[in-house]
Amino acid sequence: MKQLFVTALLLALCSPVMAAAEVTPTGQVGLRYRGFFLVDGPDSELYDNRPETDVRLGARMTDPDLLLRADIVVAVGDGRAPSQRWTLLPAFGAADTLHIDTASVGWGFDAIPELEVRIGRAAVPWVHSGLVWDEDVRLPGLHARYVRLGKAGSTLQQLRITPGYLYLSAGGVTPNDEAWAIAGEVGATLALGTAELDVDLGTFHLLGHRHLGRAIARGDVRVGPNTAGFTRNTTPTDADPDALELTQRLGRDGFASRFHLVTVHLELGFDLADDLPGAVALSGVVNLGADGPGADLPLGVVLAFVIGDAAQPGDGEIALEGLFIGADATLDVFNRDVWGTNIAGGGVRAAFVPWTGLTVAFRTLLSVPADKDRRALGQARGELGQGDELAVQIHASTSYAF
Repeated sequence: MKQLFVTALLLALCSPVMAAAEVTPTGQVGLRYRGFFLVDGPDSELYDNRPETDVRLGARMTDPDLLLRADIVVAVGDGRAPSQRWTLLPAFGAADTLHIDTASVGWGFDAIPELEVRIGRAAVPWVHSGLVWDEDVRLPGLHARYVRLGKAGSTLQQLRITPGYLYLSAGGVTPNDEAWAIAGEVGATLALGTAELDVDLGTFHLLGHRHLGRAIARGDVRVGPNTAGFTRNTTPTDADPDALELTQRLGRDGFASRFHLVTVHLELGFDLADDLPGAVALSGVVNLGADGPGADLPLGVVLAFVIGDAAQPGDGEIALEGLFIGADATLDVFNRDVWGTNIAGGGVRAAFVPWTGLTVAFRTLLSVPADKDRRALGQARGELGQGDELAVQIHASTSYAF
């Protein structure tokens, strides 16, 4: 309620400045089935089997005279999981919670029309396959986006530069517990005859990570649907009783490693046939700061072959994906919720757009731990299973956005 009040107050203060702004309502409603099965698990091989919802409502205000654009979105559900926009249906008699999903302002410059600067809680601008950033991640911070189009007929079709600063936590009563990150990316789109190649090189550095690691260990920050209080990135102690394990992990600052990432994304688009596009995409990450129990697995790679493009009504796509993500390759609090880290496997994803705004999607993944000595699926506090067998995940969703 306090967040809603503060946001309403800020909008009221900004309203005289943006009196001539055009306001467009935005929203999204979705329903997803999530299934997670351990092929050779405990007596109950069903780990997770449930319906989830996605309900959000917001507004976009644009003022072309001031070159301003402001977005605010309020979502239903628990907002502690950065990469999980889906939330459980509330228990019988329980009330839904609300949280601020997006609250940001961006502005441009007459002198540099290719540049936009955005501040506030907004979507990160470095989303590709989901290896490092899931498309649903919204974080507070400041980032800029410079996009320059190439000349007609030239090989360089687009140049983009996107630096950013993320302020993740004030750290409570201890200033040294502040958590923040710097990130950035340089990319280009190249025309290669009838094909098109996207090349993006980036970096991500997590600084002052103690508070973030401890918040995850306590359960204040969730990783996907997991509420057990750790990620595959946290220290792999198995102390008994539970309280001693938590104490040991907090003593090591929560995280098992440092995170200073270098990323690359390559995507080649081409025509498979008339009106049938195709693409091959490769995403990679290496954690140059890996220094913990998973330091021998600092690499992550995702390879996808895509047929079609679900961008217009009546269009659809299907993709085959293979992946290997080391335990300390990246932060699984931010990457795609079906993946996490310390995982190797493959799967299929598909999407279809029957009409404007409506998307029907399906994703499945078969996986095993990349390293059986590290924490993996099925090894969380309170989870079933041992995490050393084949796991099957299924996501089927329908969502409508306007």
